[in-house]
Amino acid sequence: MKITRIVLALILAASISLHFPVVSFVKVSADAGTIFDLVIEDYYKYSGKYLIYFTEIDGSKGYRVYIDDGDTPVKTITTSGGYITADDLSEVADGTHLLKLVSVNDAGQEAEYATANFTKEGDAGTYTDIPQVYIYTPEEITKDYHSTPNVDVTLVDKDGGVYSDIIDSESNIKIRGNSTATADKKPWNIKFDSKKKVMGMNKGKKWCLLANIYDKSLMRNKLALEMGHKINMSYTPESRYVEVIFSLHLLR
Repeated sequence: MKITRIVLALILAASISLHFPVVSFVKVSADAGTIFDLVIEDYYKYSGKYLIYFTEIDGSKGYRVYIDDGDTPVKTITTSGGYITADDLSEVADGTHLLKLVSVNDAGQEAEYATANFTKEGDAGTYTDIPQVYIYTPEEITKDYHSTPNVDVTLVDKDGGVYSDIIDSESNIKIRGNSTATADKKPWNIKFDSKKKVMGMNKGKKWCLLANIYDKSLMRNKLALEMGHKINMSYTPESRYVEVIFSLHLLR
């Protein structure tokens, strides 16, 4: 299992940029004997979030998140790639806790469940000044899309932002470019399961995360695109700065 945090300078209907600061993330696998696979990615000290990835249950209408022996769920999520935040855990003390994820069926009854431990420790991180894109993939990223769309993409607007989350557990991903594809910091193309409006930009199914590896300022492409819009140049892609956090879990 390999986890990398990547800061991307833009997400566009055609572009994004990234760099690699050192951040340590923790993966916790589900307990043996539970009903479906569950992985918690711990970004609490970075963005105050725990991303929840799991094998989805056919026909489920949602998943309730319980902490320890609590009778009331702290949150209900709809799909893999959902998350809980420091606010959801405001009544939870520091230390190791049990997260129980329970599927809700068509009749509104709780059915299958899985459990995993996670640790809450110290203050929640506040690195939420730009939108975050969390990517979780069970396969290596190559120059071809995966044979099955099995990538979870969660896009969260910056703190104080106005755009709704995008959570897609049936996305796909591949390396983008030619010469840039050989660089250490690679650009990627992501493909949602359907066209989506991302942070106010026009709807699209395919989006590019442009690494800008050869532009140390991480600004030139963005400035050129903004200038194109200012002079009404045709076919100028829309763009946004984002930060990407990437997790590769080969044993999923």
